[in-house]
Amino acid sequence: MHFHVLTLFPEMIEQGMNTSIMGRAIERGYISLKATDIRDYAANKHNKVDDTPYGGGAGMVMQAAPVYGAYEAVKEQIGYRPRVIYLTPQGSTFSQPMAEEFAKEQADITKLGENHVYFLPYLMGERSPHNNPKARGTFIGMTMDTTRADMTQAVLEGVAFALRDSFEVAKSLGIDIKRTKICGGGAKSPLWKKIIANVMNLKVDVLENEEGPSMGGAMLAAVGCGAYPDVETIGKKFAKVVDTVEPDPELVAKYEERYQKFRTLYPAMKPLF
Repeated sequence: MHFHVLTLFPEMIEQGMNTSIMGRAIERGYISLKATDIRDYAANKHNKVDDTPYGGGAGMVMQAAPVYGAYEAVKEQIGYRPRVIYLTPQGSTFSQPMAEEFAKEQADITKLGENHVYFLPYLMGERSPHNNPKARGTFIGMTMDTTRADMTQAVLEGVAFALRDSFEVAKSLGIDIKRTKICGGGAKSPLWKKIIANVMNLKVDVLENEEGPSMGGAMLAAVGCGAYPDVETIGKKFAKVVDTVEPDPELVAKYEERYQKFRTLYPAMKPLF
């Protein structure tokens, strides 16, 4: 039996075999295993795989093209289409029912602005406006009646509230912001866009291009090289708006009340971090 592992960390896979049951099976010739580096099939390793700060952090594949390229290479090597097993980061088999379950997670979220659960989204510390690497993610307000949908909603709202924190800093500096733009994975969720628009009380423009930091870096480089006269000019060309989400006055009022409570949570929790 032959196993081909598509991974971002082939060295770790191969080294890990030395002390595992599979490693002993390999030594005795019962099975064979080959690790294929997905990065070898990325047209641009920074934009298409996981390398910080251009991607989503260590181990997170950002686009499907490198994975598909690695799969096609393995298929060509062995001469037939292999059976594919997808694994989650926790090592569980990623099945079709699991994919459908993830897709339905937002379907049960219907009462916006009324959730009793709060979430501080500081899973990797916080940079703005608190600048505290020791800050941690925290759920607050759960009861016996709290559902999975409540906690999912709290996560979506917590990220929006954290964005509002930075927005408040800009307002305090006299910066007049009428609308904002969104792109990337979060922009694919109609619910999340709606939450952000109402928490911020801003029109949220959805961009055609899904790339965020990498595209911005490329645009700045183009201006620096003289290909475009200024950022505004190149922004009009590449930052094309394909949709706009408008805030709803009733939801804005609800989220304003919830945000004022949210902003008291970090100061209260800070001594515990």
